[in-house]
Amino acid sequence: PALIESGAAKVAIAPATPAWLRKEVLDAANSAAEFFEKRLGIKLEAKPGIVISVYPEDSSSSVRGDVTPGAIMSVRFYGEAWTGYDPGAADQVRELLAHEFFHFWNGGIASSADDAEKPWLHEGGASYAAMLALSPGAKPSDAAFMGKLNDNLVKCQTALEETESLKTARNLQFGNAPY
Repeated sequence: PALIESGAAKVAIAPATPAWLRKEVLDAANSAAEFFEKRLGIKLEAKPGIVISVYPEDSSSSVRGDVTPGAIMSVRFYGEAWTGYDPGAADQVRELLAHEFFHFWNGGIASSADDAEKPWLHEGGASYAAMLALSPGAKPSDAAFMGKLNDNLVKCQTALEETESLKTARNLQFGNAPY
């Protein structure tokens, strides 16, 4: 893999990573870091590492990101959909990177007794922070911003079964759960 130090992060990039995807990840990481440092008034102590993996042979056409304790982010792109540029895919990359980058801050700011089993506090906070990062200057009166926030809330409500609360919800535990 290629190792690139680009502004906000040190990035290890798999050789199969298309040029457009490499550029989107680097740009999104730099934008997110700049936004969160400015808005939170907290500069990261060290440049985080980002590991980018691409699996074009996978049939799922999905993306997955995780941040480990410390300063490492793993972003995995599955399927042929990531081999060619697509504006929707680029938006998804920016949203994912902003969400995952925020974990470098909220991982040290707040915790709950249920973090390991019910990560909705950290994940929901990261999703909201990503929305703010991607819509600088957005206000609660902005219809587009509120529409996106409402979409996220509806997905979360839909995932809850009628008798569940956020504390007991099985569908809000891991992976691709809505936050």
